[in-house]
Amino acid sequence: MIRFRKLSGLAVASALLITGCAAPSAGADYAGEVTAVLEAESLTDDYAYDDIELAEGEEDEIEDEVEVEAPIFWPLTGVVTEYLEERPIIGVKIENTGPARPQIGLEFADQVWEIVVEGGITRFIALYHSFYPTEVGPIRSGRTSDIGVMTPLNAVLAFSGGYGPAISRIEMYSIQTLAEGRNPGFRRSTDRPRPHNVMGNMQSFVEQARDDRRVEHQLGLWSTGLEDSSAYLTGEEVNRISVRVSPAQTTNWDWDASSSTFLRSDGARASVANTGERHAATNVVVAVMEQGSFAGVPETQMMGSGPALIATAGRVIEGTWEKPTMYRPLRFFDAEGVEVHLAPGQTWYMLSTASSNNWTLS
Repeated sequence: MIRFRKLSGLAVASALLITGCAAPSAGADYAGEVTAVLEAESLTDDYAYDDIELAEGEEDEIEDEVEVEAPIFWPLTGVVTEYLEERPIIGVKIENTGPARPQIGLEFADQVWEIVVEGGITRFIALYHSFYPTEVGPIRSGRTSDIGVMTPLNAVLAFSGGYGPAISRIEMYSIQTLAEGRNPGFRRSTDRPRPHNVMGNMQSFVEQARDDRRVEHQLGLWSTGLEDSSAYLTGEEVNRISVRVSPAQTTNWDWDASSSTFLRSDGARASVANTGERHAATNVVVAVMEQGSFAGVPETQMMGSGPALIATAGRVIEGTWEKPTMYRPLRFFDAEGVEVHLAPGQTWYMLSTASSNNWTLS
């Protein structure tokens, strides 16, 4: 029998693609970058034969008899499904400050990205695809750092407010945007103070997604389960991961064997949803990046390479991330240079711009 091994056409690591660029000055010409977005390669899967020995004349006969059935999985989680519906990825900017907590809907996201904004505080981009909750929030403003996460996904970005030049630049990258005051689906709740009270109707966001926002490709390098993930196979045991995302934000993750997840805390405070459910992650990924600016607003630099940490199943490996261009996926490698596989489930990504002591393991 011929055995096949699956190769990723773009070697899409960690299930998620992020992009970015060096901090240009306001009003710079991005026509070349936008053209590159439109000409970016589509993601394809290739198959190659494992090395086998065949008798002369047998190859064609065996090839005709072999059928390959690749598993179907949700692009952002790696969770196997019988049917993958072509539907939009909706990214929502969620606030992460005291008045915004507890957040609504983060626990249902396929992936959550924690990114530094002004003053060292962080905000989330919550990505929804395999499941759409009823409501999400509190929703806050868009930033140019969002471009790196959203562009490769062909996704929709929902936000409330933002600096005009920054929003214009986001839209130049062919990102469909939904904004409070311009699009339906937003409401102001009465149980939270302004501006921490903007909530979003997910079904409304989905209905407004253009037809070209449908996801057609499986994205990511996924293991078949926790014990097949790169961190489990080659990593060392860890009980707590303390990530210094910025001088103002430390995010802690504690391994919980009973749920096979890492439990999140903002500093010493447990991170919980409005339902009381603890925010938890199957995979925790950290990428150390430089911080630049766009029009005086912090912008995480998502191109190049740097240190990375990948944790799954109570184990952790330290390696590197790599991103050569704005439109290629962010890829993660272990210390030996082997591209890592994550376990199926929810992944939280933290883009640390702290100048030192980016993480502590215990």
